[in-house]
Parts: sequence; C-alpha cells; structure tokens
Amino acid sequence: MNLSVCRHEVDSVAVVSCRGELDGESAERLSAELELALDARPPAMVVDLGGLTFIDSTGVHVVVRKRAASVAVETTVLVVAVAERIRDVFRLTGLAEGVDLHRSIPDALTSLLPDPRVAVAAHPIHASGR
Repeated sequence: MNLSVCRHEVDSVAVVSCRGELDGESAERLSAELELALDARPPAMVVDLGGLTFIDSTGVHVVVRKRAASVAVETTVLVVAVAERIRDVFRLTGLAEGVDLHRSIPDALTSLLPDPRVAVAAHPIHASGR
C-alpha cells in the first residue's frame, strides 16, 4: 500500500496526517510535507500517524529529525500514534524518548492548552483525509 499524506490546520496548529505504509520508499513524501508545514512556522504541529498500517525505522527517523528541526522555528511537535504496533516501533527503535506520543488528535491538542502560543478551540476536532 502507498502512503498518502494530507496537511491541514486546526486553529493555529498544523496537522499532517498519514495513511498507508511509511517506509524507506515513502518516507521522503512525509518529510517533504513536514518541511512545508514547518516552513510556515506554526506554534505547534501534530504528526498524525493514526492511519498508518506499517512504519519502519526510516519512518520513525523522519518524524524524529523533523521534531529536532522544529526547535529552530520554535514549533512544538506532537505525534499521534493510535495503534499499539506503531507506538511499539518508536519504543523498539529507542527513539520514543523526547517524542510526545498521543492516542488521538484531540488528546494532542488538549496537551497544548497551557501553551500561550497555541489557541485551540474548545470544540471537538476530527481529522480529515481518512
């Protein structure tokens, strides 16, 4: 299965959502979308991996590298990983430390509420592109 990536905004937060398989062949597609989202310098970005059926270490490295790059533009990066198998890949690679893993987009957005740079609406959030 291929990887599809869509980018949208929820209030002031960039949301990049993935569906399919994230591996060595498709990692560049996600990397490019994350780079475009960071270029806009949002106060926060959610990387939604909830639609993934597979991720390998290459995919994890893309997320971790873009999270590191986000520091320079002062963007908080949160990762949504619904499936336990996707969360396990982060843990097994040893890269989960320092990555803010959440189980849903609303959970990730709620964790941003104390951040004064992010104005998240109090209404329910639904990811598009699924």
